[in-house]
Amino acid sequence: MISLELYQQTYTYDTGNNLTALSHQANSNTWQQTLIIHPNNNRGTETQQSTSDFNVNGNLLTLDNIGTLNWHYNNTLGKLKKADSNTTQYYVCDYQSKRVRTVTESNHQVQSQRDHLPALDISTNQTKQQSTTLHIGTHILSKSSEDNTQPPHQTRYQLNSHLQSNTLELDDKAQTLSYEHYYPYGGTAIIAGKDKIQVQQKRYRYTGKERDDSSGLCYYGARYLALWLARWISPDSAGAVDGLNLYVYVSNNPLKYRDPTGHVKKTPEQEAMERGLIQEEIFQSSIFKRLGTLESSSRIRALGESDSKRSNRKIEQLRHTSEIGIKKVKQMTGVSYLNASIQFYASKEYKDLTFHTYKVANCKECALIMLSELRKNYPDMTVEYLSIIQSDHAFNLINRDQHTPIFEPEKWNENALVVDAWTGSVYTKKGFCIANARLPYYDISNNITGETQHIIKHAGGKVSNRMYKNNKMISEIILS
Repeated sequence: MISLELYQQTYTYDTGNNLTALSHQANSNTWQQTLIIHPNNNRGTETQQSTSDFNVNGNLLTLDNIGTLNWHYNNTLGKLKKADSNTTQYYVCDYQSKRVRTVTESNHQVQSQRDHLPALDISTNQTKQQSTTLHIGTHILSKSSEDNTQPPHQTRYQLNSHLQSNTLELDDKAQTLSYEHYYPYGGTAIIAGKDKIQVQQKRYRYTGKERDDSSGLCYYGARYLALWLARWISPDSAGAVDGLNLYVYVSNNPLKYRDPTGHVKKTPEQEAMERGLIQEEIFQSSIFKRLGTLESSSRIRALGESDSKRSNRKIEQLRHTSEIGIKKVKQMTGVSYLNASIQFYASKEYKDLTFHTYKVANCKECALIMLSELRKNYPDMTVEYLSIIQSDHAFNLINRDQHTPIFEPEKWNENALVVDAWTGSVYTKKGFCIANARLPYYDISNNITGETQHIIKHAGGKVSNRMYKNNKMISEIILS
């Protein structure tokens, strides 16, 4: 029977963002871990440092109580020699420095070998005369074994946290194989299962990465993470792409970020954006679909149909009623008209007016509703509303790098999305650049004329309202 209890952990960092102390307090157990940080280079160890702890490139050479490390010329890990046995583990890398084979040797005899192929692992154990093939899918592992000690075929379904950490494993009958909960930097707080052997076979764990049984290190591709040190064991080979401290893991914010490759931290939303998942999520969202089915006078005109009077009247009524609602918010809260407008357009009342009372929406209404919807669904991303007078069109952007110029879409970051619920479109940057050149209701460039309203809801919660005349900003109001 496993007994659970509350615990508290306190983390202490120095001015270089290095973790220097970790204190764990619980009723049954209290302990503290300290790290010694070199004052000149951010290298850290559990004991007082010596010149033999790191090589000239900053790669760790010794894991206390585990073994010694040997590195290839290109700073990839080549060998682990265990401290408590005659066992050595060798790591073979390909031309891209990716690990493709792991060989375990004891007393100069090969004990086991594992070949790491795309979506496939093949393991052989000469000592136990076992051969195992592991097919790696999305949250699914399918294993085939050729020995009598375990089932010949097994499927493991992995349920993950927002950081892709494997918390629960089920078999094909939905029976629990393992459950694991993690400390912030990936150490195991609790692991359990009905069968000890099944629990021991769990390979992909914290942030979905493989944890090596021999060393306890997590393999991320570019380098290895020492969970108990809460830091990388080698500097980032890409340089200072993720901060000046080349050893710190995800800027010491492991509850928000993960590092999929060992180079750069990312939020789960950013990863989903890069895989195209968020684009599909927006396409399939209920609000996005419903906006596309509403009556629209501007859509009628765009399709070349003449009878838009009825829709025009409904749009005018919706906007008149909305104006009354904005004034009520302003009167009740005492905020500015602009602030009251943003609050009202994000309210349930405005959605009810649009979807149920008037059942109509032009591009402005679609973009205003999607602004609040995107903000709610993707709070860690910047979302924007752009209303261009010249083309009489409004739409949204999400995840655009705010250092890129708003009127030069060719310079936007590749994983920015343009959301236009009025047309039923969600564009990638590349797709929008094509649409922008062909469709008259976009036409965004430095040659733009007239006024443009630009509302930005930043990831941190700040809201900006910018007004442009031609391509020059003439005013900006920042709301809290």
